[in-house]
Amino acid sequence: MKATAEKIRQEMAKVLHLNIDAIKDEYPLKTLVAESFLLIELVIELQDTFDIIISQDELPKIETVANLIEMIISKSK
Repeated sequence: MKATAEKIRQEMAKVLHLNIDAIKDEYPLKTLVAESFLLIELVIELQDTFDIIISQDELPKIETVANLIEMIISKSK
């Protein structure tokens, strides 16, 4: 599936059990994902959905929702 910001937010909302309106670009990812196992679950789901790989080295660079969206879009091209 080709990644778009909207599709990524939809997938995040599904995994995190949130309303899509609660997922704002400027939000720190740690605000939405307080527990590390939930972050891992989110990353795995996003990798599977968009057929990409996010390495463990890249995870610390993802500080905001926008960072995550940009990374996924750049990898899904």
